[in-house]
Amino acid sequence: MKIPYYALDLSDAIIDRLENDPAPHERMALATGSLCSSDKERIGLCVLLASDEDNFVAKTAKRTLSSWDEKRIIDSLHRQTHAKVLEYVVEFLTYSEALDEQIFSCVNLNERTALLITGRASSKTCEEISRNRQQLLLTPDIFHALRDNEQCPPEVVSRVESFLKMQHALPSAENKSKEKATAVGPDPNLDIDIS
Repeated sequence: MKIPYYALDLSDAIIDRLENDPAPHERMALATGSLCSSDKERIGLCVLLASDEDNFVAKTAKRTLSSWDEKRIIDSLHRQTHAKVLEYVVEFLTYSEALDEQIFSCVNLNERTALLITGRASSKTCEEISRNRQQLLLTPDIFHALRDNEQCPPEVVSRVESFLKMQHALPSAENKSKEKATAVGPDPNLDIDIS
């Protein structure tokens, strides 16, 4: 999957470097994020380079992101952050309830990431998820993930069920088996080597 550079919040200077086949030492500098002007740009670049064909560059980009603390990651995200950046953060970086809540409020959240967050959500996060009606309508299978989450209070599940019924969007039980098949393991379209 090819993500347009602009969607990753990359500056023209970084895009020019990437498109001009940078030398190995320059690729390493890019992977550390030292050439970026902000963390918003740095996170997009590091997620992109985490799947670089040069394993050393890819590992450096992954190491750069794993060294960030929760506050730095949260501050680098915004409502329009690209879906694959959000997915990478949820899949490969250290779990944080505050981070999950921040990511769930992003408008580019994809279905897989929404289901991963919902499946591991605390009761507080489940409450926040139940208030995000737009995401509930975009990904109604969240209902099954909330119902299966042992930490989710029954009243939250009931509220989500009522809302989805009212909107004629309550998913059937057969959708649940499809959801389980897609929510297990890394997304095959996420071209990132995690070794």
